Amino acid sequence: MTRLSVLGVAFGTGLAAGAGMLLLLRVISYRKAARRLSSLIPRESLDAWAEATEQKLEAAGVRFRGRFYTAGVTLAVLASLYVGLFVFRNFIAALLMATAAVLLPDQFILQRMESRKLKMLEQMATAVRIFAAEFTQTPQIGKALGEVAARVPDPLGAVFRSAYRDVSLGKALDDVLSDLMVRLDFGPGRMFVQLLMAARRDSSVAPLFGELVTRLAVQLELIRKNRSELYADRLLSWIMLFAMVPAYLAMRATVPETYEFLADTVAGRIVVALCFLSVIVWVVMDRLMGRVEV
Repeated sequence: MTRLSVLGVAFGTGLAAGAGMLLLLRVISYRKAARRLSSLIPRESLDAWAEATEQKLEAAGVRFRGRFYTAGVTLAVLASLYVGLFVFRNFIAALLMATAAVLLPDQFILQRMESRKLKMLEQMATAVRIFAAEFTQTPQIGKALGEVAARVPDPLGAVFRSAYRDVSLGKALDDVLSDLMVRLDFGPGRMFVQLLMAARRDSSVAPLFGELVTRLAVQLELIRKNRSELYADRLLSWIMLFAMVPAYLAMRATVPETYEFLADTVAGRIVVALCFLSVIVWVVMDRLMGRVEV
């Protein structure tokens, strides 16, 4: 039993320590932390949650229906409660497992959204250069948008192709630019649309597009540096999360009494709870400190 206790406590403590790495490596702003922590609390009804989730999935470039996602998460929560209550007979672990079943898929979507926005930001520099070159030669916003739409790949290219198609179909330019402002929902994207609105009235603002390109280059350099520092932490955290089940199966195969220890002893139940608490701690810490503002 002593051997089982040592293995179990080491396993749970290791996961908790790994999840706390982000907290030890960075100094956080408490005001910013409190603001982001409040976003973790779900306040919508199930239908509103599904609709909001579908918008997130679309923004992340994940082709999956929001209602299917919601149903899948609901099933995962029910399965987690069943495993926690009836397999491990651990009420606290069941609640932690159910919470993790909600947070982990959402965490994946948020990271995909961040990566997609970064990709669009990288393409934005190219798009602004192309637009500026075309607009300088022929100061026509519609034609310059068409040049960008033809030369910039997805995901940003799809946004400009949609805008150019609307212009070609005779949609009011004000409405096109308003839609573009919504779809380019990041700082440089909104600045670009504001310059388009100004350029529509005064073509002499064309040199400002060059200044925007310079600003984009500086911002990209900073973001890439921050992401390179976060990448190793996130990769290690995901590996540790996916290693939990194989580690449990390996321990059970090596020490047949593992299940009895985890399910029937106080120390074992604490170990199980710590494992899933570490998952929640990691998600919270990553959202508080790991998000790169684009």
